[in-house]
Amino acid sequence: MERALKLVGMGPRAARGTRVQGEVAEHTGKLGIEICDIAAEIEEVAARTKRQRALCDELRHATDETLAGNRQIAEATRHALTVADEANADVAGSRETVSSSLEAIHDLVDGVARVESEI
Repeated sequence: MERALKLVGMGPRAARGTRVQGEVAEHTGKLGIEICDIAAEIEEVAARTKRQRALCDELRHATDETLAGNRQIAEATRHALTVADEANADVAGSRETVSSSLEAIHDLVDGVARVESEI
């Protein structure tokens, strides 16, 4: 081995340095590959995050639409209650009118019966 080193003009120290450089180059290459793998993973996570954000935006939009629908339902319910209260008041008024009319009719019948008994 020393003879081969002498032929190329390298001593044992230079050969060791070359070997260390080779090891550093090999580790650097492996590190570069790992960095590329990490970059690919980061891109995948970024794409997944982008899809999730789009889903969240769609969910927010759907929630807004649901909220608007619920507000319309609440308003319609309030209106229906108002109409029902008015109808209830009208029925109560009609009941009083019918009751008063029946009393008047009853009084009239009694009056007619007295007149008839007097005749």
